[in-house]
Amino acid sequence: MTEAQARLAYESLIRDLRENMLGWVADQVAAQVAQGRLVPKRINDDEELGQGRRPRGNNTDFVSSQPYRPSEQLLLLVDALHQVIISATLMQAATLNRLKSAAPVETIVFVSPDQEEGLHRIDELQLTKRTFEAMHLKDLLDEIRTELRDQT
Repeated sequence: MTEAQARLAYESLIRDLRENMLGWVADQVAAQVAQGRLVPKRINDDEELGQGRRPRGNNTDFVSSQPYRPSEQLLLLVDALHQVIISATLMQAATLNRLKSAAPVETIVFVSPDQEEGLHRIDELQLTKRTFEAMHLKDLLDEIRTELRDQT
């Protein structure tokens, strides 16, 4: 995958996340991209003093920010999607299975103390479908991740 293709894929996925109620993921990744990658930098005082100053010969360590390449931006987004979608789905499945081993539970409903109706419902059939979809997405994300890592 070229850097131009990675840029297009990143922008497309960011747009899709914003359109599908995952704008908060897009915002967090975009904020990390904007901050850049922090890297150590050693500056020789002699080089930085300019004319008219006596050299001391000391080195000073700093941390500086470098922009992410488009392929690195896409890799950050792929990793975030893995955490938010795949890991969360697997945690929900593990929780439901754990509860089922203790009692006949088919549905988990998260309820706000302010409201009587469920805000979020996890049932076995829905979770089975989501787990299947998450595993398919995991395969696709792994392919992208492998291609990006092979490129570097």
